[in-house]
Amino acid sequence: MKVLIMGRGNVGKSSLFNRLIKKKKSLVRDESGITRDLLKESAHWWGEDFEVIDSGGLLEDKKEELSLKVLEKIEEALKLADVVIVMVSAKDSLQAGDFEVIEKVRKSNKTFLVFVNKVDHPGHTEKLTAPFYELHPDFLSGSVENNYAVDEIVEWIIAQKKQFNFNIKKEKKNSVVNLFVIGRANSGKSLICNQILGSNRMIVSSQSGTTLDTVTDFFSYNKEDYSISDNPGSRRGHREEREKISFAKSRSNLDLADIVLLVLDVQLKPSRQESKLLQLCLEKQKPVLLVLNKTDLLQNFVEDKKKMREEIKKTFHFYPDLPYVFVSAKTAYHKKKLLEEIENLKEKINFKVSTSKLNTFFFKLIRKAPAPVYGTSDVKFYYVNQTNKIPPEFIAFTNYPQGVTSSYKRFIIKQIKKKWQLEGVPIAFHALKRR
Repeated sequence: MKVLIMGRGNVGKSSLFNRLIKKKKSLVRDESGITRDLLKESAHWWGEDFEVIDSGGLLEDKKEELSLKVLEKIEEALKLADVVIVMVSAKDSLQAGDFEVIEKVRKSNKTFLVFVNKVDHPGHTEKLTAPFYELHPDFLSGSVENNYAVDEIVEWIIAQKKQFNFNIKKEKKNSVVNLFVIGRANSGKSLICNQILGSNRMIVSSQSGTTLDTVTDFFSYNKEDYSISDNPGSRRGHREEREKISFAKSRSNLDLADIVLLVLDVQLKPSRQESKLLQLCLEKQKPVLLVLNKTDLLQNFVEDKKKMREEIKKTFHFYPDLPYVFVSAKTAYHKKKLLEEIENLKEKINFKVSTSKLNTFFFKLIRKAPAPVYGTSDVKFYYVNQTNKIPPEFIAFTNYPQGVTSSYKRFIIKQIKKKWQLEGVPIAFHALKRR
């Protein structure tokens, strides 16, 4: 069952969302307009499962582009929801925006609950909630921040679920390939996600910094299941506090990624920001596909692409086999090629080779190019294994691990990539002393 949380900005929707899913996924700040995209997450209470959707708050300026985009998302979520929790704030008293929210929900014919939030003390309930009888005669009140009356909300949700007899199936996540979309603000990350998903899932606006939360959805390609996460854009200096929080969250979430899509605006030269993002991915052993977006805006298509290739080679010199694809998220140019490149990387990161084949190749290689002498002694290799890690990781056992230099490791990695066509994958190679 899908439970949608609706309300004006800064009434506590994200706080309730986090309470219900029992983790801090949605940003919570004392400022309206923080949540813009729809956040979806599973919740489990008292043996019952349901899905919670956090929506953006209705903003005052209805003509502003971003406000219109948020409104579109709310209306889209309202169609998908089974029940709705309408949140209002006791501290703000009754507002015109509260009536607007109720009117939208009533027109949808969805079952809903009105929750008067920010009633921090039971003794203040009657005084603070009196105006809201005009909005709806039957409501709950409490304080999400103080965890007061949250249990009553859960009881209502479960009662609705039992009434409609929903059979919720747990989504299989074990075989899902997780894609993580990062890049500079306004590079087109959200539009890339929407193209891949084939829907307007993520809010897209010409206004920079629209995405503040990590937003995830699912799709299938060639019978393979994927998740794709749209992440807050990196901005030079991170001057705004909420963007600092957002970007810090995306960095921590990077550990969950299987493949990273680093989106660049093809009209702009790659900068230190993109270089640092790529280095961060490589430190975490994450394969990266460079997505060069906005080719529809190039004036001289062939010449500009050539210049961009040269810039990529220069800026990302530390990773010479970085795969890239030119696309236009706006026109869907090279959408199929993008999906093919993602599929190709997926195959590469799951590469496995038998120990016998690996050692046959490895010993032929080191006979042609032995490791450097360590002090006065020769470095001897005994055997090499592939671990179970993804992307591929290899461990060679030797008498002097210290003698296997970084440059020699890079040489081995380059030859492994060449042998099994693993270019574009951050392979790890370690030397350990044989026991």
